[in-house]
Parts: sequence; structure tokens; C-alpha cells
Amino acid sequence: MIVRILRSAVLHALLLPGLVMSVAHGERPDSAKTFQTVTAESFPIAELGGLVVADGKNLIVRFVSPPANRKAPYTGVDLREGDVLLMVSGKRVKSVNELKAAYGAIAVGAEVKVGLERGKEMIIVAFPKADPKDLPQMKIMVQRGPGDGTEIFPAVGVSMAQKGKKVVVQEVLPIETSAVRTLDVRAGDVILSLNGWTVTSLKEYTEKFDAIAVGAPVEWKTEREGRKLTISFVRPKPMGQVMIRKGPQ
Repeated sequence: MIVRILRSAVLHALLLPGLVMSVAHGERPDSAKTFQTVTAESFPIAELGGLVVADGKNLIVRFVSPPANRKAPYTGVDLREGDVLLMVSGKRVKSVNELKAAYGAIAVGAEVKVGLERGKEMIIVAFPKADPKDLPQMKIMVQRGPGDGTEIFPAVGVSMAQKGKKVVVQEVLPIETSAVRTLDVRAGDVILSLNGWTVTSLKEYTEKFDAIAVGAPVEWKTEREGRKLTISFVRPKPMGQVMIRKGPQ
């Protein structure tokens, strides 16, 4: 089973321990080509779009949302990927469970002080604890399958998979603002061509799709149970980071 969590601005999640997680990011996050993968317990610092994971005996900041994607007053908080988290509001934390307990003990609106090790420096960053209802909400979908050879296009609204020499729509994502939400696209549709280019591999499709400018027209020729269809939409702006949590197959 694969649980995919799609978020528009700041990462906000209650992550399950012992799962494989991948965070897609980069210049074109909508192609979801670049992943960091960890197999560890984790804890989100939702105010900062941060993800802290257990790495051996350390708690490491594995991902932080760019300041421009955060709400005030969190834009100036200097949390960075690679920081080692040592303390929360004066309490030493050595595990994800201790981190959860220390963070949970802080009242909404109170100051959260996080002690960090960055290289040879010891740093403290502080920010007010947010009320969860004020944080961006996630869209969650559950997908069953091996999860290999897939790509996620959240702004388009589909995940795709390679099946033999065919590229198929694996799932239509439940995202109201996606490009194909109101179009005749279904799981199992075969993508025959993209803007006139014959599609024979997911890698090729992704490269061709990435070359299309935001706002430019996109045309798919698809096949469904022997019927040929034409699907037209405008290349949407990438939605942002995508987190994938993979559980047992």
C-alpha cells in the first residue's frame, strides 16, 4: 500500500513510524522525479514545513519548507536541512517519541525553543506554537500496488505508471484544482501521445512534459478499451512538494 500526501504550501502531517517516505522537490516538483528516501520514525514541525527523522542516535532535520512558503511569523525562523535537533524548550530529546512528547507539552501560542547543532555551532531557534486548525490541510489518497516505475503529477491530477511499453494513468488524484479533474480521464487510460510525441516510456513522457511551459497547451491522445480519446488542458503551475509514504506491499 502507498499513501500519498499532497500539500500546497507547508508540510503538515502526522507521520506513522517505520514507513518509507520520499519528499519530491526541485525546480519542477510536479514531475516528482527527485526523491530523498528514509526508513525511520519521523516528526513534522508543521509551522516550518519541517520533517525531523531518526538517524541512528541523532534526530536530523531532513526537510524544511522554503521561507516564502511559510506564513508569518515563521518566515524568518532559521531551521535548515541537516540540523541535528538536541533540545525542545530546555528538554533534551533523543528519540522521536521524546520529541513528540516535548512538543505536545507546549501550549498553543507559547514559544517553542529548539536547540540545534549545525556543524560546530550550537543554535537555538524559536517560534510560536500554532493551532493545528490554522495550518494548511493535506489531501490524502491511498493507492494499492507495488509503487515501482510511477510518477506523480499532482497539479495535473494523475499518477502514471509504466506497464510494459505503455504509459498508463494509474490513478486520478482527488484534487479539486487539478487540470484534469473535470475531464474524461480514468485510471487505466493509456497515454498514446503527448502534444504529438508518441509516448513509449514514462521517462520519455516526463522529459517531454517537463519541457512544456506553464500555461502552454497540453494534448493527450489516449486509449480506453479500444476507444481513442483526445484530452486537452493547459500546463498547470507545479503544486509543490509531494510526500510519499510507502507501507508494506
